[in-house]
Amino acid sequence: MLRAPAEDLPLLSVLALLLAGVSIGRSRLVGLAQSGDLVAAAQALEAMGVMIDRSASGWVVAGAGSGALLEPLQALDFENAPRAFALFAGMASSYDFPVTCRLDAAPDPDLLAPLAAMGAQVEAPDAELQLLPCQTVLHGPRSANPISWMTPHVSEDIGAAVLLAGLNTPGCTSVVAPREPERLVELFRSFGAEIKLRQTGSGPAQIAVTGRRRLMAAEIVFDGSEAADSAAGQR
Repeated sequence: MLRAPAEDLPLLSVLALLLAGVSIGRSRLVGLAQSGDLVAAAQALEAMGVMIDRSASGWVVAGAGSGALLEPLQALDFENAPRAFALFAGMASSYDFPVTCRLDAAPDPDLLAPLAAMGAQVEAPDAELQLLPCQTVLHGPRSANPISWMTPHVSEDIGAAVLLAGLNTPGCTSVVAPREPERLVELFRSFGAEIKLRQTGSGPAQIAVTGRRRLMAAEIVFDGSEAADSAAGQR
C-alpha cells in the first residue's frame, strides 16, 4: 500500500496507470485520483493496445509490456490534460513510430529538451501562431540515448517523464530527484523497475533508472489517510 498526500496523488495515479500499461500481466489499481489527466492517459493507452477495465472498486490494466505498445491509428486527445501529456510523452518518446497528440497549448520546452537529448523528434506549430488544438507529433529514435538530466528545478512531472522514457532506453537514465522522492521510487519498484535514489556528495539527490528491464504487473493501493488526517487536523 502506498501512502500519498492529496497533492501527490494526481501525479502518482497517472504514473501508476502508465507503468501498468507497459508491464506484463494484469495490474490492479485502487484509490486513483479521478481527473481529466487520468482519463486522457487511459484513452491513450487503449489506443496503443492496452486493455483497461474500470470499476468503482479499482481499475484492472492488462499491460502490453515494456517496449511493446502499438502505433496508434488516430490522434490522441490531451486537451486540458497537460500532466497526462507530459508523462505520456516521456513514455512514448522512446518508440520508433509517430504519435500525434492534440493539445490546447504548445508543449513545454522544458519537457521537450530532455526528450530531444534522448533522440526523440517533436513536430509542433510555433507557439506564436496560437493554432488550437495544437497538433504535436512525437517520434522516437530506433534506440534512445540514456541521459543524466541534472537541470535544476526540474518539475516532478518532467522528472517522471524522463524516467518513463528511460524504461525503454538501454543504459542508465537519471534526473534530479524531486522533493520527497521516495514515493516515486517505490512506485517504479512496485512494477519491478531497476531504480535507485542516490546522493552524490554535496550535490542534489538523483533518481536513476536502468532501461530495458522486464516490468511485471502489480497491485497498487493508494491510501488517502494522510490527506484525511491532514484535513481532520485543520478542522
